[in-house]
Amino acid sequence: MTRAPQQRRLDTRERLLDAARAIVAERGCVAALRTEDVVAAAGVAKGTFFSHFPDKEHLLAVLTAERLRAARESVVAGAVVDVAQIVSSLLPILAEMIAEPAMMSAVVRFGGPASAVIDLYDELCAQQAHLQTVLAILQVHGRVRADVDASLLAEGVQGFLFHAAISALCGPPGTDVQARGRTLLSSLVTAWLHPD
Repeated sequence: MTRAPQQRRLDTRERLLDAARAIVAERGCVAALRTEDVVAAAGVAKGTFFSHFPDKEHLLAVLTAERLRAARESVVAGAVVDVAQIVSSLLPILAEMIAEPAMMSAVVRFGGPASAVIDLYDELCAQQAHLQTVLAILQVHGRVRADVDASLLAEGVQGFLFHAAISALCGPPGTDVQARGRTLLSSLVTAWLHPD
């Protein structure tokens, strides 16, 4: 029995993604990802790659979405009971965003609603919705400021997350990028959410 053309297309796309994931895992960074290596590992022609992803950056955006989703899902929502824990819950996401400049570049390039990489846009929206839910609960308990709607608070936190990532990556040479990002994110989010 042959598979429907749509299923074959989905299977091929997944083979390309599996090959890319394996290469990144083996080499330890997304910057080492080359289209030629992905198609060879997936056992497909280069044209097949380009029928699924217009370029390597689109593939990278899908992988970035997966890594951000895993970082977000690693945090237990019920464990967040104050501002410090909100900051802690954002640290795995920040770490992924600044692990490599290419990942933050993918977020900037493909994170908007007009993006062709819907996986990344959907993940950023899911992060936003998760933050809004947590912040609304914390507002009820007086743990974060209540003078601003939870949706706007979540927008601010998401904006600070992006700002901290970009600022950390643009810091002076020799700077500990992760420490710089954590410090800036903590300062901004704490000042924005503090309940007094």
